Amino acid sequence: MRTSLFVLVLGVAVAGALGAVAANFVVGNRLFERTVVPDPYEAGLRYDEERKKAARPDCALSAGPCRQQLDGATVTLEVTPRPVRAMTDLVFTVTARRGEAPAAETAGEISLAMPGMYMGDNRVPLAARGGGVFQGKGLVVRCPSGRRTWTAEVTLRGAGAAPPLRARFTFELAE
Repeated sequence: MRTSLFVLVLGVAVAGALGAVAANFVVGNRLFERTVVPDPYEAGLRYDEERKKAARPDCALSAGPCRQQLDGATVTLEVTPRPVRAMTDLVFTVTARRGEAPAAETAGEISLAMPGMYMGDNRVPLAARGGGVFQGKGLVVRCPSGRRTWTAEVTLRGAGAAPPLRARFTFELAE
């Protein structure tokens, strides 16, 4: 009697386990997602390489102001004191001109970010000083990893519905 009860319990347990395995295959097959790209590893390497190229400094703010030409406008960014260092009170001065005339934008901000690493929301509000000059005070935080490449995205807005004037400067902090 005991042997037949044991065989019955063992049979129920084995059937339950096989049923669970079969259900797992059915559910897994229905939820399986195909890869988006043929070779994710190679695609990741290419993406990383493109990000590194995009993050190369195009501006030496520690040496002096940087300029950028955009759609008939010129945006100049200057940061003092020099050299530009992390965790130092900095004055950001933006000058915007459309041709020979000062830009008509009335307010703006600078968004500071580290390419490829989130360092928090770091925005410097810019106040209009007249004549297309905007100024604000802020700082660049120190990255615990020791990286020093940053981007400063300048956004200037006008009073109307015109799109904002945007310029991006990638720079390297001094040690």
